[in-house]
Amino acid sequence: MQAPLNMTSQPTQAVTTTVILSNQADWDEWIDLIRLRARTGDVWEYVDPSTKQDQLPRLLEPVFPRPQDVKTGTTSYAALSEDEKDKL
Repeated sequence: MQAPLNMTSQPTQAVTTTVILSNQADWDEWIDLIRLRARTGDVWEYVDPSTKQDQLPRLLEPVFPRPQDVKTGTTSYAALSEDEKDKL
């Protein structure tokens, strides 16, 4: 006899959906899946095929935090407390 599954301890499994674009009618199903995944990943505005190239949002290099952003006057990671390291 198997023990009941504990839903909170189960790893998340990816769900794969395949859409075969064999005719024009398949486009709607395919783009709906793409839109859902892109919105989930918060990137739809960058991949939306209806957006003209000159209207695409500009991608900016992220600014990485520095130790002095967490603790004024600090210049090294080693000088931070464990809580400050977590915050960084």
